[in-house]
Amino acid sequence: MSFRTGFALSALVLLAPISGLVIAPAAQSAEPLSPMVSEENNASQPNDAVQADQKTEKAPAMDEETLRLALRAVLEKDRLIRMLAQTTRFGGATVSIPDSLQQVPFNMIPETEALRKKGITVRLKSLTFRDLVIEGEDRYQWDQDKPVVGRLMRFGRLAVEAEAEYRNMKVPLAADFRDGVLPFDYLLNPSGFDITVIPERAKDVFALKDTKIRVGNGLTSGIANLLVGPKVGELLLKYGVGQTIKIAGEKTEGSSTDWFSTGKKVVDILGIGQ
Repeated sequence: MSFRTGFALSALVLLAPISGLVIAPAAQSAEPLSPMVSEENNASQPNDAVQADQKTEKAPAMDEETLRLALRAVLEKDRLIRMLAQTTRFGGATVSIPDSLQQVPFNMIPETEALRKKGITVRLKSLTFRDLVIEGEDRYQWDQDKPVVGRLMRFGRLAVEAEAEYRNMKVPLAADFRDGVLPFDYLLNPSGFDITVIPERAKDVFALKDTKIRVGNGLTSGIANLLVGPKVGELLLKYGVGQTIKIAGEKTEGSSTDWFSTGKKVVDILGIGQ
């Protein structure tokens, strides 16, 4: 999906560090991968029964075999994300979000609840990455009592195409992120893993050099101002990256590969400069 140029309203905003977003569990892979290298120092033991109960609720006990299988699923997913990253060096790679996952939930960032109260919905259509790099070791570490595989995503540019709907009107919405550093975790669990974008432990690592958000004509200035606020940019970035990782490896309609397309230039979306 591409947007027409020539819309009037724009805003330039800088994003502040934001808290983590957890995406639904992913299925485990059945293919063999690299052996797990576990952390030598496990999490410290609780001091009393209350702490023990809380720990059990937050992170169900996982034996060595369950951890090994979860790590294997993570490394298979990570291989697909790194494959995407390699293609972004040659003009960019675009991930199209399936219809069933497009609607952005505002409750992830409380400040965006004002959009829901106004009756606005936002649908995320696609993300185009350029110069994407994924960093991190193929092992898990302990974040308090949780086994996680930490990753660092770096990108030269990330262009997001979305659509805002208000009453019976649909209006293009675009966000353009430049020179980003985005941490995320694979959180191991008995079912496989969850994805946490910008986890609390690494929130200070998150950085963006520049962000632009623009909304097409047709909305009143008050509604448009809500859509170009910095918190909407945060929401699009976090939700978009999380869904990209979640659907990696799944076939999407109209793609030249199983789940992303190549050769699409990072276009001048809604007048946002190259």
